[in-house]
Amino acid sequence: MGTEGVYGVQVNQEGGMAKLARSLLHVHFVFLIVYTASGFVQMISALMASRTPVDGQPAHRTDFLQIARTSSSSELFLGFCFIGGSIALFLVLRFGIQTNSLELITSVMACDGCCAMCNCFIGCCGLMGVFALFAVKQSYDTMDVCACQTAQDSARACSHPCSTCFDMDKCQRDVQTFRDDFGGSVFIALVWTVLFCAEMLLCAFAADRLVRAKRNMPLTPFCLCGLPPPQIAGIQVAPPGLGGMPQPMGTTVVVGQPVQSQNPAVIGNPGNPKVVD
Repeated sequence: MGTEGVYGVQVNQEGGMAKLARSLLHVHFVFLIVYTASGFVQMISALMASRTPVDGQPAHRTDFLQIARTSSSSELFLGFCFIGGSIALFLVLRFGIQTNSLELITSVMACDGCCAMCNCFIGCCGLMGVFALFAVKQSYDTMDVCACQTAQDSARACSHPCSTCFDMDKCQRDVQTFRDDFGGSVFIALVWTVLFCAEMLLCAFAADRLVRAKRNMPLTPFCLCGLPPPQIAGIQVAPPGLGGMPQPMGTTVVVGQPVQSQNPAVIGNPGNPKVVD
């Protein structure tokens, strides 16, 4: 029974466990790279979003990703979670393979299942965001959203076109900016949607591999170190000893030359005894 080195861990080759461990660690290493890069992008984006132009007014952002932004501090925290979580998950999986820990393998499997569901949800949201962008563009092309369709009313909010304090010039600039940025916004939304869908598929694949590993580990472990002695027909067998043969536990093993008895044995006819040492 041979072993194979996988990411610095000697893994049992029997039952394809070494191949299974390699595929699991490869996928989670890809997770580590992708989520580390996403974390850095998230933090850089948060730092850039906190910048303001010269006139002191907040920077105008039109893409739908910025609409969902809450604050720079939360974005920084999310970036750190991406980086730290991916590194921790990879190390936990590696340690679980190294120690044959069924609990750690189950925990990583649960995390991968949650990852698949979350990325599926975010991918669906990204797809709906793309449809929303086209819907907004369609409304801008078919009607003048900056023009008041009814009588003006001072009681309305200033954001309403029929309000007396409504800024039509700013509204028209915002509409033109949206049209100018429409192509880039759709491209970014599609790229993020595809990335989240790809991460969903990777998480689902990793969870499926971990289900298989959890099913095989009781019979074929990842690592042979630290395992209890095997059971043969209900009898516990000690590790190979003399001559490489396993010895039943609790039996006495005699080492060296046989010890002769101090009392000689008498054989033959009692009338003509023969003493044998």
